[in-house]
Amino acid sequence: MIKQKSINTESINEQLTDCDLDGNGSIQTAEKINWTSLKNCTLHFAGAAGKMEKSGQIFFNSGLYPKNTEFLHSLRYIDWNDASDTPSMAERFKELRYMKKVKYLSAEKLQDLYNQDQFEDADKDESSIDIFFGDFSTGIYTERGWVLQGFIEDINGELRPQTKEETVYCAGCHSNIGAISDGTFAFPRKFENNNGWKHWTQLGLQGVDDQTVYYENFGEVKEYAFYLKQNGYGDEFRENEEVREKFFTENGELNQDMLSRLEDDITVLLYPSRERALRLNKLYKIIVKEQSFNQGRETLTEGALNVYMKVVPNMGSGLEEVIY
Repeated sequence: MIKQKSINTESINEQLTDCDLDGNGSIQTAEKINWTSLKNCTLHFAGAAGKMEKSGQIFFNSGLYPKNTEFLHSLRYIDWNDASDTPSMAERFKELRYMKKVKYLSAEKLQDLYNQDQFEDADKDESSIDIFFGDFSTGIYTERGWVLQGFIEDINGELRPQTKEETVYCAGCHSNIGAISDGTFAFPRKFENNNGWKHWTQLGLQGVDDQTVYYENFGEVKEYAFYLKQNGYGDEFRENEEVREKFFTENGELNQDMLSRLEDDITVLLYPSRERALRLNKLYKIIVKEQSFNQGRETLTEGALNVYMKVVPNMGSGLEEVIY
């Protein structure tokens, strides 16, 4: 429902749904849900969720989560597995992040909010700054119906509630960027078949293909390869020299041999070396000791040398046209 695409599933008795889920022309047993064929069905939640829907407590809409949906996940330090010589998830937390959908907005209302943002982006005289209500004890509320609350390390390494400013840092990405679905990243990025519900300690990323995505101006492209081509580096601050040296030539051209490896295994890009992993941990510990999260949480090993150090009002980007 969130991906709005066909997926493989465990065997389902289609007679219980009164819908040809796999689109094979008969209502029997389905091991695949064909998104195209679902357009011919009246869709509802099942089980206890179905009873809630009938009583008006929740609503069904493709791409949107029901009210009271909750997400909780941890952000960890990087450990190192000497046996496999790969990074692994440390037991030690950096953060614990939580969000809950406290208000259901229809697709039409969400479209109105999006249109308003588009209008303000196009007309500088009508632009406004997003306002987030809430505080460290209640969490921060977004206009799209979610409340976010985070817990981050204090100077002694114990988790504490984030300040309002620190939580607005999270709310920014869960509000207005194009990569989210209904305020979240999780389900649209879920792997399919048998890989999607395993924890990283059970199944790492080794052997995962660079996913094919569609962009209106470019057609189908390999996601990470496309990012590298457009950005010229492996991160938003353009400072990851380990990726730069691995994937680019001295004159800035992409290394085709590395792109071929990336196509079949995204860890050649995403996994740091042991030296870099340990250095990232140490640099983040400095941020914790300073409690300077309001200055950002990114650990820049060489500093932000390849981005603008100062941005002034109405400063141009140097690009003649939008490329992505």
